[in-house]
Amino acid sequence: MTCVFNPAGPLETTNYVEPGYYDDLRGVTWLHAEPRFDNPVWIAFSVRTPPDTDPDPAGRLTHHFTALRLADRYMAHAAVELRGQETLLRTLRTTAGPQQLRDHLSQQADTRASANPNSWQSAMYRSLADSDRFCEQAI
Repeated sequence: MTCVFNPAGPLETTNYVEPGYYDDLRGVTWLHAEPRFDNPVWIAFSVRTPPDTDPDPAGRLTHHFTALRLADRYMAHAAVELRGQETLLRTLRTTAGPQQLRDHLSQQADTRASANPNSWQSAMYRSLADSDRFCEQAI
């Protein structure tokens, strides 16, 4: 049984399994996140597969990401996470400095990536750690 997302209504169940769910993309980091510096800071998510990825599973991955509106879902989760971490991140930057904040964000990314390298959390924390603007002034 597979859940099918219908943007106009609730999730529906069907009695088939999408073959794309059996694609072996282990070892491929495909989820990309990028901080956007509006007020407040928010995170944009997208699919970016390495150039040597087989185009068939990469296409199915992109299709499912779009059809299930995962960018919007991940963005909403990231907003809650950032809001919950705001005081800690700001305090870390002001008391210990931007490099300590970057190290903390990298540790968060690594910890989450060890369980799932394509989780929205690992992608978000990696993008924040890689962002000079975020570590030096945004939070």
